[in-house]
Amino acid sequence: MTNCLECGRQIDEESHFCQYCGRELPGEEEKVEEEREFGARGKTELPVIGGILIIISSVFVFITVMLVLHQRESNSQEWFGGLISDWPDWFLAILVIFGVIGIIGGLSSMARKSQALGIVGGIFSSFGVGGAIGVVGLALVAAAEHEFRSALSDYTEPSEMIDSSSFEKPGFGWRH
Repeated sequence: MTNCLECGRQIDEESHFCQYCGRELPGEEEKVEEEREFGARGKTELPVIGGILIIISSVFVFITVMLVLHQRESNSQEWFGGLISDWPDWFLAILVIFGVIGIIGGLSSMARKSQALGIVGGIFSSFGVGGAIGVVGLALVAAAEHEFRSALSDYTEPSEMIDSSSFEKPGFGWRH
């Protein structure tokens, strides 16, 4: 068994294509050259630091939920004139989900698995009282694109298989 260089999943060494992402698997010479090229670009600690900041910010999302619940129980008007005690329960549930997604994204960034998941986690982690920390973590993850197995550009760049010369621009958008 070996790992696919594109998606990182385990595949049979005798395979010519990854059964998960469809990438053609390089021969032994190409594999050594590709790993050497990835190592030559150099790894920094940006994804790890960004992931840690995203996780810390996600913890602050949970702290935000606890502060709102405490505000409700105490019936005090200390913070924001009682504004946060009026938040509905469904909104607090969404904040908890955002915190969980933020932690998953931070862990993905720390492992350099998926930049897209790290960015989504960074966005969702910025909805708590520590939102600025999440934004800094998000910026660090976005800046370290070349260090991820699955970078955001994998989802946003056009495929080489599409012939862009066949696109024409009519009055209201692109048409093929």
